[in-house]
Amino acid sequence: RELPPPDKLDGGQLEHGARTGFAINVAHRLLRCDSCHKDGRFTGASINCVGCHQADYQRTSQPNHLAAGFPVT
Repeated sequence: RELPPPDKLDGGQLEHGARTGFAINVAHRLLRCDSCHKDGRFTGASINCVGCHQADYQRTSQPNHLAAGFPVT
């Protein structure tokens, strides 16, 4: 679904989970919107962890996420 840019939102707030189906956790709330929404695109951002964290997932060793079969969604 197409979303307005953050500066066009009421007070800069957005009920991200309700509007997009992807709730933003505390760690991600600290990021700027354009960390995920490249080039001002507010559609098409990955909702899977590996969309941004693939390298982290692959190199994590305590425990090894890949060997343990941790999901990537």
